[in-house]
Amino acid sequence: MKIWLLAVVIAGGLFAAGSALLKPPPAKLGADPDAIVLTSINAQGATLTQTIHERSVIRQLSGDLKRLASIAPSSCTRSDQGRYLAVFGYPGGGSTTLTAEKGGCQRITISGEGWPADRSWSDPTLLRDFDALFPPSWQTGV
Repeated sequence: MKIWLLAVVIAGGLFAAGSALLKPPPAKLGADPDAIVLTSINAQGATLTQTIHERSVIRQLSGDLKRLASIAPSSCTRSDQGRYLAVFGYPGGGSTTLTAEKGGCQRITISGEGWPADRSWSDPTLLRDFDALFPPSWQTGV
């Protein structure tokens, strides 16, 4: 009887640990960032950077980041057609960095608390939202 109970407890613990490992990483689901520093980098390496403080834009881009946590990761090769780099700066000093490539399969990588470095996503909505914040010559054309 005790062995059976021990087996159930171990199986439950393994299931919980396995589920946590397979679960998408959490975006900072608490507070929205104080600011987002968004940089557009073209294929030649030129950059255009802006710091976003407007609450409605921050909420929209934070929603895009949170949505990525529910999208299945994708795999594709890197593109050299330019990229967006977004640094979400949170109250208390934490940050999440998102890189969204403008070409190819438009690979998105994220680094920060809770985001594993070996995953990538693709989300045209995010790229369109970034595009809307830059002049046409700096956009992806998605």
